[in-house]
Amino acid sequence: SGADAGFSDKPRHYAPQHKHAYDFVYCFDVMVHMDAHAMFRCLKRIRALLKDEGKAFISTSNLLAPDGFRRFEAQEKYSVGGFYFVTPETVRCLVSRAGLRVVRELSAPDASNTYYNRDYLALLAPVVEAPAIAPVVAVSPTVNTASSPVSQDAAAVAAMDEDEIVDAVEAAESSGDCAAVVRLLGSALALEEP
Repeated sequence: SGADAGFSDKPRHYAPQHKHAYDFVYCFDVMVHMDAHAMFRCLKRIRALLKDEGKAFISTSNLLAPDGFRRFEAQEKYSVGGFYFVTPETVRCLVSRAGLRVVRELSAPDASNTYYNRDYLALLAPVVEAPAIAPVVAVSPTVNTASSPVSQDAAAVAAMDEDEIVDAVEAAESSGDCAAVVRLLGSALALEEP
């Protein structure tokens, strides 16, 4: 029997040392050739390979992008050598059902780059369930002590992107302001989508 990448109808079982062993997995210019069922199997395998704090980068076709639709019109029918056309909404559904979440995605097509103007590009992270016995920390989202330069209220945290939150937490940690760390993390968690 021929080798495959593990996306055939019969699932490949990776050796135990590969389960949740990788910080980063990417699948670039591959899923454009997969039908939705193969994409879903691939996404579930990506989830199985990623550490809980890992990230994955994927690219798929994008029927809504200008060059994506032009390619669709030019292609007579689906074949593995051609593209299988999906929308970002379909991909987000498959991502979610595979136990992943979109961290960042290309916001709009860009004619200066073939991939940006044709494909859906996304950075993914595993959905990690909170432990059942996780401690509950009461956070007052409106507390803002003037004594700490890194204190943030809920509105300020809501205006931050992921990198800014990480920077603020690191600044609070380095200054020893544990209360600010707890407020920042509590406010950031409250912003997370379920």
